[in-house]
Amino acid sequence: MLTSILAGISIGIACILFLTAPNPAIGAVLFGIGLLNIRLRKHKLVTGNMQRIVTDIDEPDYGLLGMLIGLLLMFFFNAIGVLAVAWLGGAITNVGYSAALIAANKLAMPLTEVFVRAIVCGYLMTIATRSSTPLWMTPLCVFAFVYTGMCHCVADVFCYSMLSGPSACLPHLGVTIAGNTLGAVGAAVTQQSPLQP
Repeated sequence: MLTSILAGISIGIACILFLTAPNPAIGAVLFGIGLLNIRLRKHKLVTGNMQRIVTDIDEPDYGLLGMLIGLLLMFFFNAIGVLAVAWLGGAITNVGYSAALIAANKLAMPLTEVFVRAIVCGYLMTIATRSSTPLWMTPLCVFAFVYTGMCHCVADVFCYSMLSGPSACLPHLGVTIAGNTLGAVGAAVTQQSPLQP
């Protein structure tokens, strides 16, 4: 529980760094600090653990249902951490406005586009967080999904919380979670079965 909240706090701080950076490219680079911290401290971020649906499915202690419940709880505690930082971040000039603008742009997207953007993000997050990935690749993967505006369920909670009616975001958030999961599962499957030349 605590490590999941701390992961959410790291993502929240990464969101603030992105939103206060002088341009989106620098912001996307700075966002990687949050993920590096999560990897180095071994905090539990849901998008870094979705791959376990494939990699840990044979673990007798979990089972698929137990694993899905665990991931939902992890998301819930990630959201608590990110919302705490979002509440504090609202005191920084333009953070709330910029986050609300991003949220409004995502809400204007068709759900099919949100889903595809979330799949790409889930794929990149799996590469970024697996233990065999060199640390230098983590911020590179993060830069890719942040700079291109892909959908990350925990980071999107930060932005959606700045809107006056955040409950309207629930369908988009649900689609993002599903897409992140599918992307993570796809990445885990392809990494377990390397293509033969």
